[in-house]
Order: sequence, then C-alpha cells, then structure tokens
Amino acid sequence: MTSFSRGLRMIALTGLSILACANAFAQSDDAASQDQDIASQGNPGNGGELFSRYCRGCHGEGGRGDGMVFMPKVPNLTKKGYIDQLPDSYLLLAISKGGPGIGKSNYMPAF
Repeated sequence: MTSFSRGLRMIALTGLSILACANAFAQSDDAASQDQDIASQGNPGNGGELFSRYCRGCHGEGGRGDGMVFMPKVPNLTKKGYIDQLPDSYLLLAISKGGPGIGKSNYMPAF
C-alpha cells in the first residue's frame, strides 16, 4: 500500500468516524453501531473534506504531520505501517475522544 493510499484510507476513516461520532451522541447504541458499520465502508470524498476542515491544520494536507501547528509535533499518519497497524476502533476512539482518549496530547480535540 502506497503512502498516498494509506493517507486516503486515513482521510476516509477520519471523516466518516467524525460523522459516526456526532450521530452516536444523538442516537441509541444500536444506531451508533450502524454508524460504525457505515464508517467502515469508507467514503474518501467526504472523509477528505472533513479531514481538510478539522485535521489538516495539525496533521498536514496529506497527513504527514507537517501542518501549521507549533506544538506538539504530530506523527506522520502516512508512515508505512503506522495506520495499517491500527484497528479502525482505535481510530474511531482517537477521533471521538480526542488525544486524551488514547493517551496522547490534550491539544487534539474530540470530534
């Protein structure tokens, strides 16, 4: 898998996970489970738009950690093996709970 396709996977999962999290707060556990199923299908176009809006500032245009933030230094999400090794449930938790939800920086907000 190329770094570009890993980046697209991350963007799609990020965007869809944001939507799934927002809907989960307003719906029952059953509906939230359905949202997670939808998120696992992926939607690169929608995910890319959401990534650009909410994540690009720190994670950079392509997810390489080269955004316009001054601190903390964020990881390169396209590094071979980094995202591929993380289960989708971890990515959903990182987005829905923010950095503290996964033992990382408080600077990353929950979406």
